[in-house]
Amino acid sequence: MRIIAILALIASIIAAGCTAAEPGQVMPSAPQAPEADDNAPQPPALPAADTTTVKEVAGGELKEPDFVYPFIGNEKAPVTVVEYADFSDGISSRMAFAQINSIKRDYVNKNKAKLVFKPYPLLKDGRLAAEASLCTWEQGSVPFWAYHDTLFQFFVHLDNVSLHNYVSRIPNADKAEFAKCMQKGKYAATIQKTLDEGKAAGITEAPTLIIGSKNLTGETPYSLIKKAIDDELKANGKAGQMITGNAVFQPDVFSRLRQSIASFLKQIAA
Repeated sequence: MRIIAILALIASIIAAGCTAAEPGQVMPSAPQAPEADDNAPQPPALPAADTTTVKEVAGGELKEPDFVYPFIGNEKAPVTVVEYADFSDGISSRMAFAQINSIKRDYVNKNKAKLVFKPYPLLKDGRLAAEASLCTWEQGSVPFWAYHDTLFQFFVHLDNVSLHNYVSRIPNADKAEFAKCMQKGKYAATIQKTLDEGKAAGITEAPTLIIGSKNLTGETPYSLIKKAIDDELKANGKAGQMITGNAVFQPDVFSRLRQSIASFLKQIAA
């Protein structure tokens, strides 16, 4: 009995320690988070998750450099003449040896203008020749302009065999590289893009010359071309050193090149 009484006493003491607080007594509680302080400095925001994939960086974000069309003259010339011409077109051919040569003589040769050539084959027969011309352009300015004049000289003979035959006669042209370029159709898409962009800009005729804001279409008299260039010169200032591609191209070199091309064409025609 005495043991039971002792156990009962111990139990009552333990129970007394677990009773609720007396009225007015505050029982201790778990610590609470402090209220937000609007004036406290805020931690920096976490960066957004990077969802860019390797595929997007490699194929979707990087941009191909713009294609540089054949040109001759000072890259910083005050006037740029852009010619859209079809190698299979008789009028484009006549212009190449008359008005265009006069532009070279009077303005390109004197550091006043840059001439940009855009192959624009509105006729089906000129499509392959347009591609071929760009295959020579990647070999340099001199092979291109020699080939350019050859194609216009023989504009009624632009079949695949003839195109390869002509390039084999161009000094310093690599016939093997040209053949690879043609076989791959390397510039087919470039020619199509040129046609698409030209038509979107309202160019429906070859030849067409763009000089400033003026579009001169068809077999334009040289007097009108000259006036358009002179008007641009008055508005744009002076030219600097003459350049073609990445090489300095002085007027006397241009003159010699023109003579060598003329001699070359005579040899082919003979």
